[in-house]
Amino acid sequence: MLDPWSVHDRALSWQVGGTGAFAHDRVASCAGSTMMRAYFRSGTSGPWSLSSEFTVLSGGLGVSIMDNGTSADKDYRFRVDSNAGAYHYHSGVFYDD
Repeated sequence: MLDPWSVHDRALSWQVGGTGAFAHDRVASCAGSTMMRAYFRSGTSGPWSLSSEFTVLSGGLGVSIMDNGTSADKDYRFRVDSNAGAYHYHSGVFYDD
């Protein structure tokens, strides 16, 4: 969590070109609220399905974790938007076994 962001949007397939077994993202919101959204899909094309959506208040920490369990690997995506004047720090990982 080094640089402040107003928006970040990252997906496993965009980062490494494939699918995986696990993903998580942590967000610390500052100077306002931040909306976290987590999506998944089968394969690396096709529509995204919303897994979770929640607001992280200023000074708060949000964590989103997605795990495919025993099913086939999936593509995971995190979209995080801070309100006007707000910003956030984030860290996360995509994992493939």
